[in-house]
Amino acid sequence: MGRKIITNLTELTKFLNIMLCQKCICIDVETNSKNKIDYMEDRICGIAISDYTEYIYIPYRHTLIKDEIYTNLNFSPKFVQIMNKFFKEIQKRKIYILNHNLLFDLMMLSWDFKTISSNTINNYKFHDTIILTHLYDNSRKGNKPYALKTLAWEFCDLNNTSEQEIKAYKKKHREIKTYADIPIEMLGEYAMDDLYMTCLLYTSPSPRDLSTSRMPSSA
Repeated sequence: MGRKIITNLTELTKFLNIMLCQKCICIDVETNSKNKIDYMEDRICGIAISDYTEYIYIPYRHTLIKDEIYTNLNFSPKFVQIMNKFFKEIQKRKIYILNHNLLFDLMMLSWDFKTISSNTINNYKFHDTIILTHLYDNSRKGNKPYALKTLAWEFCDLNNTSEQEIKAYKKKHREIKTYADIPIEMLGEYAMDDLYMTCLLYTSPSPRDLSTSRMPSSA
């Protein structure tokens, strides 16, 4: 399993072209989460993408801190063009998107990339693990019963240790206001961990059974 933070367009294009040869791609976004009540104020600070074998994180709206190891990929017209083409090709090639709470992520993506909009969302094929889990058991109780971390722990015996690292970092650095203020390397690991949990949850015996098929193998 390879993991990488990508901050240049040449490397990004090469990776996305590989992803477009797959039958299913897992995508997750990280936002600045400015307002827990009104998500209309949120904006993406990075995108994680995987084919269940290779994982990348694309930072492009982080607040860079002193001694930051990585830098943002410039939110340039060229970057937007590359990502627009990528999402358009996903539709065209009928590639499945695997995600947890897909409608939220697509809404976030639509504010940055015009090929995703209310008019095109229905053109995507997808597997949403939160929907599958609701279908599997719609009577779950407790604190955040359909949250990704809760489900990954219950069905896959998997805990996101990078989330604990972020909590410890925020406790130490009180000036941290949003996820965009977290160091790129740290949030990148967290985002890629979320992808791994989503992939594992989807291929676990229970929620997967509600889908029409298992996660397709690479083409």
